[in-house]
This record gives sequence, structure tokens and C-alpha cells, in this order.
Amino acid sequence: VERAMRMIWQQVEDGLTVRDLVDRLPVSPRTLVRRFEKALGRTPHQEIRRSQTSAARRLLITTDMPLGEVAVRSGLGTASNLSQAVRRTYGLSPTRLRRRHR
Repeated sequence: VERAMRMIWQQVEDGLTVRDLVDRLPVSPRTLVRRFEKALGRTPHQEIRRSQTSAARRLLITTDMPLGEVAVRSGLGTASNLSQAVRRTYGLSPTRLRRRHR
């Protein structure tokens, strides 16, 4: 789990998937999920999304980067995915989140 977490947070902008983790670690998909749930109370997919959303929030607050660029740099890919993830997590649009923390 520790190695997987390090990979997730270090490669957030690469759009890392659970399949990528399984391919790089000596573990089956089901074992990885079980270990994550036991150690963290969440799945690898949830942790990947959490890291992406956290990276997006940091970029929104600390830069004037356009939303499309924030989406790519945070691993969310598109402005639409960024908007959905930020709204789901923080209850605000990316633009409102940015304004609120400035």
C-alpha cells in the first residue's frame, strides 16, 4: 500500500489507473483493493481520485492556470472531469473554489 500510495501521489498528473498500479506491483487487483481497504478504508481508485482532486485544488488556489491546464496537470484530463470532481468533493465549481481561496 505504501508503494502504491507513493506512485499515486508522485504520478498524479499521468492519469494513473488501478490497472497501472497492478501492472507495476507484484499484487493482484483484488489483493490491492483489500489491502487498501484494510489500511486506509478506501479503494485504490478512491485514493487516485482523492490525489487528483487535491492536486487540482492546490493548482486552482495557487495559480492562474486555465481550467483545462489544471485538469491535465492534476490527472483529471478534461475541464469537464475537473468540474465534476471538484463539485463532488468541495461542493463548488472550480472557478468558485479559486475565488473563495484567494
